[in-house]
Order: sequence, then C-alpha cells, then structure tokens
Amino acid sequence: MPTRPQTAPASTERIRSRALLADADASCKAAYLQEELSGARVWRVGGVGVFAYAEDVRAERVRQAAWRDWSAVNGRDEWLQAARARTAVYINAHEQGRLRPLVRWHLVEEHEPLPADALPVGREGSGAVLYSARTWLAGGVEIGKCGTHTRGRSAFSYAGEELDVPFFEVLCGQPDVVEWVSFDRGTSANLPGWQPVEGARERRTQRAVFIARAAHEGGLQAGKCLVDDDHACIPSGGQESWVTPFEVLTYATLFRR
Repeated sequence: MPTRPQTAPASTERIRSRALLADADASCKAAYLQEELSGARVWRVGGVGVFAYAEDVRAERVRQAAWRDWSAVNGRDEWLQAARARTAVYINAHEQGRLRPLVRWHLVEEHEPLPADALPVGREGSGAVLYSARTWLAGGVEIGKCGTHTRGRSAFSYAGEELDVPFFEVLCGQPDVVEWVSFDRGTSANLPGWQPVEGARERRTQRAVFIARAAHEGGLQAGKCLVDDDHACIPSGGQESWVTPFEVLTYATLFRR
C-alpha cells in the first residue's frame, strides 16, 4: 500500500480546512447525523457524515447507529427527498461561489442527463466510460455503476443479481482529489491512515460500503466493497460477480476534501 501524502494545505485551502475541522466534529454527533439523513444538514466538505467510514471506533459506532435508527423507520421516498435537498444545496453553492465538497453525490432523476462533472471511475470492455452510482434498493443504499451507454443507465449488484434503477446519485468532482488504493487477492479492504470516499452502509450490519473497481470482462468495472471484505462486488452480465484483485476509492490527502 502506498504511503499517505502528508502535504500541508495551501493558503487557498484555509477556509476549507476550517470547515473540515468543524464538519468532522459535528459529524460525530448523533443529532446532526439524523439531520444529514433527512436532508436538513448538508456537509461543506467530503469524508464526513453517516456514509463516511471512520477509523476511530467510537465515531464509527455513532455513524452505524445513526444509519440503523434512520433506515428502520424511513424508506425510498425519504432517501430521495434528502438526495434532492443535498443536490440543490450543491448546485446553489456552486452558483454562489460558496463551499461544497470537492467530491460529492449528485442526484440524477429519471430521464435527466448525467452531470458534466461526473467523475469517471472505470470503463467497459468496449471503452465506454463508467461512473459510480448510488441508489435506494431493497431497503437500503447500494453502490453500483452508471453510464450513458447502458440500457437502464445504472446497474447495481444485489443478492447475486444485476439490477437497474431509474433514479440514482452519481459521484461528481475533481479527479485530482481522489486516489485508488489496490488490494491483492487474499487481502482485506482495510485502510488505516486513508479516508475512503463516502459510499454507503450495509443494511443489516451497518458496515461501511466503499466505492470499488476491478478488472473484469475486458474492462475496468465499477462496483462496491464492504470494509474488511477481500473482494469487490461488480454488477455485470446480469449478475453479481466477486472479483479480486480490486481497488477502493479514497481521498488523495486528508486535507483536500
């Protein structure tokens, strides 16, 4: 595993650095996490919140509990409402020159085009570009892939199948902010010192779900990986494939998120 860069933030990033400290502290509080899930609170930086994995055990348990409690009484409609609220805040922040995460999830409604700043994360065997997608599926949030070339535009692996959903979020942002960490066959997805880009949480156990990719069927396919698992789950060919070796998407440094 490569050594984490420890470059100090540039002066132009001082405002973001202060926001990072404030949001990281706030995202350890259960009440604020519930506000995030309802769409009432939108973080200004990445790598914080319910869907961000915390290396600190106490913080991770708070996030797991927040997701467990919220998902027990809410469903697809509430998730969509929160996703719409987040996306609206991001769009307004961009238009008004205010702070927003350098990498973020942007809701794509049915029949809407993919955003211009969607972040490429892989490719089909044909060379078609793939992006990371997130949606509500089977009582929880799942990570998959999307593209302009696919029949349903999105594809998610769940319970051994490949499923498409007409509405989903797509990961957007700056390519230089992120980095892929590789895991060889037999190695578990454990990232001490790195901050994975926020993905999802497993419905039953609340374990963190990472954005992953792996070489498969002649392409570099996008999918998901649960923390501590030794494979990526890739939606392809109508089914869910477990693939190794694989990569997990992280922030390139702890300072620019």
